[in-house]
Amino acid sequence: MDNEKAEEMAAADDYRHQQQVRYGSSAEQALQKLQTLRHAAIAHTLNALPTADLDMVERALDDPGDVKTALDEPLSHSLVKAAVDKIETAAENIGFNLRNGVSFGALFAEGSEAMQAPVFGTETSLVMLTSNLLLLVHRLSKLLALSVPLKNKREGFTIEKDFRRIEKKLLKNENLMSQWYSLYYDYSHNPTTPARGDFISIPGEREFSVQDDISESMMWFVVGHEYGHHIMKHGSGGIASAEGEDRDRQHGMELEADMLATWLCMEAGNSEPRNNVFALANAGAVALLATLEFIRKGNQILKNGKSLPGSTRDSHPGIYQRRRAISFLTERLSSPRTSYQFISLQNLYYRIVATTWNVAAKRLAEQHVFGVRPIERTVEWLPR
Repeated sequence: MDNEKAEEMAAADDYRHQQQVRYGSSAEQALQKLQTLRHAAIAHTLNALPTADLDMVERALDDPGDVKTALDEPLSHSLVKAAVDKIETAAENIGFNLRNGVSFGALFAEGSEAMQAPVFGTETSLVMLTSNLLLLVHRLSKLLALSVPLKNKREGFTIEKDFRRIEKKLLKNENLMSQWYSLYYDYSHNPTTPARGDFISIPGEREFSVQDDISESMMWFVVGHEYGHHIMKHGSGGIASAEGEDRDRQHGMELEADMLATWLCMEAGNSEPRNNVFALANAGAVALLATLEFIRKGNQILKNGKSLPGSTRDSHPGIYQRRRAISFLTERLSSPRTSYQFISLQNLYYRIVATTWNVAAKRLAEQHVFGVRPIERTVEWLPR
């Protein structure tokens, strides 16, 4: 790393630390959340892999890793770093210019968000994901892994692709549908600090493998989207309005970032020792974006008794436009045979999320009638 790049990355790390102090929890609160995450991670690992060595798991969780600021929590930072490493490698393989780099990490702050901001006077950016978003990805990937039955084949297994069979089995599974509802309720009712929900058990190694791939594909898309903003130098022009032409330009930039993330995910998914089909198809991306949109609609239902038409955020286009952009580039970057399979997988996972949402939306409307109202957010972030 040359001197200029090293100096600018140090400035970016310092700026990210300032944002952690400004928008995040105190060091004491972060430490408390770290202990909660640590205990949950140990329980999850031992449940999924009963033969795992407890001492080895604890040493791995206690490793400070490659943290850059005093408020970087090692476990969350390592999750973000794993996705960043894949996306940066994919960007290098494609030939994208990352300029002088990105300072990245997790943030213990309100909401389930990711953000990118250029560091003034440098060729760097900062990228941060809230811990609530990390937990949402983890929880959602588990529910999706449990919602699609697996079928044996001569070499390994495959997922069920007949949506009617999936839907019928899913709607009959009261426990699983209850867990889906809890996810929507927790994030709709308290977008500031959602409840973590009950522990979701993964029954076997095959389901665990599917869950891991789905989780990775979602994380790669989130990080890839923010890196897309960095690559395209978004934010340097100071656009922060959500009205008129500025809103149209903002929506255009978000779709550009979605398309770059789509490309980066497909490159990352194809570079695995074992290909990640959920990243190749961008099925994880579509499922996550749909879930976030439905969660915001859930917040509207609890507040007003109904959801409002159109996008749930002025700064971003709606799910239909975002799905269309992702599907368009997925098709363009695939062969005719694989493009059909990839788009079918996108549609399958979108329909699963939409099915669970339609059931949950009715229950949320009932909660509104009973007087339940959402907890309002108190802090707004920098423009994303």
